[in-house]
Amino acid sequence: MRTLLWKDYRENRKILMAIAVFILTPYVGSIVMGIAELSVNRVPGWVQLLRAGSAIALFLSAGVTSFIAGNAIAGERANRSAEFAAYLPIPRQSAIMSKAIVAISICLCMLVVNFGINQLASWVEPNRIHDLRVQDVVLRGLPAVVLMFGVAWLFSSFSRSPVIAAASGLAAFLVQMGALIYSTSDTGGITDTWLHWYWSTSLLAGGGGFAVGVVCHLRRVEP
Repeated sequence: MRTLLWKDYRENRKILMAIAVFILTPYVGSIVMGIAELSVNRVPGWVQLLRAGSAIALFLSAGVTSFIAGNAIAGERANRSAEFAAYLPIPRQSAIMSKAIVAISICLCMLVVNFGINQLASWVEPNRIHDLRVQDVVLRGLPAVVLMFGVAWLFSSFSRSPVIAAASGLAAFLVQMGALIYSTSDTGGITDTWLHWYWSTSLLAGGGGFAVGVVCHLRRVEP
């Protein structure tokens, strides 16, 4: 299993490097803004800048979960390594478990690190307006992550294009948000019914997509 984990990590290494640059961009922007304030003889608010940068990075991390899940299986077909791996005596159950562990671990690491930095900045210098509350992040952010990851994973299980698989996860999120905005336009805000429907559809579509994707990969015969 350790060998499979390292293999799947190496398969995702290029996209991880691109994602790392993408996620670090808000932090670089915060540093540049702090230096700009120093250049005009102003004391930069490093804590506020760190809070803002980590909040943006957290939202970006949620979005790129779709790309990680979309590349998890389809990435091997894109670079033709899936055909080579099909001839090796690798149990399919172990192979798909390794891919799931690597993809989920990467997503959790990004989300936890960025959210932890934001909470640390909020603890150092509280700001009720700009602080991200744990309850709000879990209630509104976690279902979206599950939805995008599960749908992208499903399309990755039978697609040869990681881009299409990743786009499917983002498309599912946009469709759901459009439906929710339309359905709540008359109520004027978020209600308990809205949250229940949001959670149920996200978990069913995301969890179901993940499960079906696993089954598709186990039964698929690589050319």
